[in-house]
Amino acid sequence: MRSLAGRNVFVAPRRYEGIGMAFLEAMACGLPVVAHRVGGVEDLLGGAEPAGLLFYPQHSEEGTSGLLRIFDEPRLAEQLASRSLQRARNQFSIAHQAKNMVSLYQSLSSPCIGQASEGEEGAQILGNVPYWRYVWERWKRRLILH
Repeated sequence: MRSLAGRNVFVAPRRYEGIGMAFLEAMACGLPVVAHRVGGVEDLLGGAEPAGLLFYPQHSEEGTSGLLRIFDEPRLAEQLASRSLQRARNQFSIAHQAKNMVSLYQSLSSPCIGQASEGEEGAQILGNVPYWRYVWERWKRRLILH
């Protein structure tokens, strides 16, 4: 992340991407992002209040236009940078991820995860799941939640 310090924008024209650490690091540094609309990138940066400018790989001129907008429109750059930082803090922090894991383990170790109606054929009833209870008990002591 040191290499991102002091930068103005993060540009990632990648044709194939899940959700790479480089995006999360740029967001954590509060950088506006200009990137291809591929894989998990749209989920990461898009939405009603986008945290970055996205463009389709076959439309490189949109990427160039987006990059120029970052430099020509300081208010837009500030908005994207702010949203980027907030999204990184709120959705991808260690504390947030730990809470999600705790919720998952709790739901998996609950006494009754799902029930079927009487006579429902092929229904799967998941009762007490000893393995997940064991995992939850073991890991909840290690997780530090804020």
